[in-house]
Amino acid sequence: MIKFFRKIRYKLMSENKTSRYFKYAIGEIILVVIGILIALSINNWQTNNFNRKQENFYLRKLIQNITQDTTYLGQRLRQLDSSASVLGKARSELYNSEIQNFQHDSIGLFLVSVYRFTPQKSTMDNLLATGKLDLIQDQALVDSLFVYYNDLNNFPEQINASNELYSRGTFGPKLMEFPGGIFGLNKSELSLDEKEFIHNTIQMKQHINSGLVSDYILAKTRANNLLTIIEKNIDD
Repeated sequence: MIKFFRKIRYKLMSENKTSRYFKYAIGEIILVVIGILIALSINNWQTNNFNRKQENFYLRKLIQNITQDTTYLGQRLRQLDSSASVLGKARSELYNSEIQNFQHDSIGLFLVSVYRFTPQKSTMDNLLATGKLDLIQDQALVDSLFVYYNDLNNFPEQINASNELYSRGTFGPKLMEFPGGIFGLNKSELSLDEKEFIHNTIQMKQHINSGLVSDYILAKTRANNLLTIIEKNIDD
């Protein structure tokens, strides 16, 4: 094809047909420009198509991670609900002289339990580490992802850190010295001071757990909202 155009150009030049040659040259330039534009368009289409496939891949991975989060958050909320019930009963039983022992014999375990939640953030970490977060076109979704993960790293983490500090560093060692220890506190053998310590411990645990419940409910709500937004951004 290039040889064909070259022959035409040489023929026009040899015949001294300058005006026709310039028209031909302009036409050839236009054809070249059109060819370049077509090539760029095809390349852009291929790039955009590849990026869109990559975006869909990461969006589906985010759905997997966040769906796991909702499952684990649901488990933690059920555990906290069970803990609230047990601790509430133990608190009412503590000074009741008609009750010889706690209805739940593992009350000590509930006093030292830590209901930590760790989000599944492998996909988000990968997007940040590789710089591929820009693949996600919906900026509102990107902002929501940052809010979701940052809040999980801040608020519940602070409560969990306090919970672990008090439960493992203060409550646990002290309860081990009481009759029956952590695994079977014997209410009938507790002194008044020991009962007061347990009463204060229950109050503290109820306060900490209540804060966790609020944060976990908020996190689960945000997770479900994120799933809805992400699904709308995925190609069928």
